[in-house]
Amino acid sequence: MYSILYTFFFIFFLPVYVFLLKKKGYKFGFKERFVLYTPKNLKEPVWFHCASVGELNTAKPLIIHYSKSHDILITISSPRGKEYAEKIFPEFEVRFLPLDYKFLFKRFLKMYNPKICIVVEGEFWFNFVITTSFLPIISVNTRISPSSYRFYKKLSFFYKKIFNAITKFLVRSESDKKFLEEFVENKEKIVVCGDLKFISSGLKKEVRLDKNNKRVLI
Repeated sequence: MYSILYTFFFIFFLPVYVFLLKKKGYKFGFKERFVLYTPKNLKEPVWFHCASVGELNTAKPLIIHYSKSHDILITISSPRGKEYAEKIFPEFEVRFLPLDYKFLFKRFLKMYNPKICIVVEGEFWFNFVITTSFLPIISVNTRISPSSYRFYKKLSFFYKKIFNAITKFLVRSESDKKFLEEFVENKEKIVVCGDLKFISSGLKKEVRLDKNNKRVLI
């Protein structure tokens, strides 16, 4: 039922979305979203999925850390995010996330054979998570806002399947944990780790206060 509804939504929404993207100078990336391309030769990469620019910035410390010992695969949902990812990580494989169909994710997973999937913040697509769940899936910096919680609650039968297929949740706060506990059977896999944005925002920033020996008030 989900796949049928997703297909109808895709057919009617896609032309408008593609038109708006072209007006902004972005491409939809049909070949990548349908996994019709030749990949780089990666050996069991660590796979990061980020929705857009904000999530990618949050994931920077983790990506840099794991790149020291593993091949890196990055998937992005938004065209702007992909353009940004290719700019800051030109040495890594950066692709659009496939459309949310089981057969596309099977092809994608067979193509790359990742050893783990790290999802940043809140990309809970049904076929993406369920098809990938034979791998460890780690949701980092997970956030469940009150409005998202109310939405998930209305479709709890659906989101319980998604959340219970995820291996570990590293959530931002106690409130995120409390919301998530209503959907997850094994409460031990939810761990409060704080907001990763505090770490990522502190990377590679130079602060120079040399004002000819004048005092500076900040």
